[in-house]
Amino acid sequence: MPADMATPMPTPSALPTQTSVQVYVVVVTPTPDVSQSTKSHRPFSITINKSAIAVASPKPLFTTKEPTPIPADYYQGWAWSDSLKDDRDQMRVVISGLTLRDRPAQDGRVVGVVFGLVDVSVVGREKCGYTPILVHADDLITKTTPHPEVLPPEPLPTEPPLFTPLPVPTARFTNGWAYTDELTLLGQTAISGPLGINLRSDPCRAAPNLGFVPAGSDMIVTGPPGIEYTAVQVSNDILQPPLNLAELSSTNEN
Repeated sequence: MPADMATPMPTPSALPTQTSVQVYVVVVTPTPDVSQSTKSHRPFSITINKSAIAVASPKPLFTTKEPTPIPADYYQGWAWSDSLKDDRDQMRVVISGLTLRDRPAQDGRVVGVVFGLVDVSVVGREKCGYTPILVHADDLITKTTPHPEVLPPEPLPTEPPLFTPLPVPTARFTNGWAYTDELTLLGQTAISGPLGINLRSDPCRAAPNLGFVPAGSDMIVTGPPGIEYTAVQVSNDILQPPLNLAELSSTNEN
């Protein structure tokens, strides 16, 4: 066989279902005088049936609903949560002209505009004040053509976690979102403004505050600048505990 060729690994279906193992048993022949007892080794084989061996799989921390394809004549998108009202197992649109967007942000592309007082289905977890919903085409006032690609939502949990996972080890950097108007952008580098900024987990003010970035701090830009927020990476040596900037300035993002 050439040196640059390796023996292919057998596929699971090609593996034998039974394995024979040869073992030896020590047989002691006793005598009146224990010191004269003899020992001998007798070989015999045992057969292991692999198909009878079951391996238990660990139960996940929680299960989620599997994503299903979007049915025909339906549109999926993100809607402002305050414009929806719980109505038994569905949501009802409480305003006329609700904008359906391709992601949970004000500058997201418009998927369509929804009539008021129609029922919609929730298809994932809320994010940044927006809820992912499924709307029938007949319930849309207008539709965007071609249909923009919609950011998939996180699935809804069907069971609570069995226990709290262990904390993730501390990393050298923290990724998050910074308010664009409070940044000086220099290519792939950003500098925080004179009052500093809050680092958010998502591009909206309602998102959790990951920490405070002091004024004049350098950050790495990890995505194209957005109208409201820009994706950045901050060194943990710079990042400080969250600070309520409203106490310092009523006009600054917080």
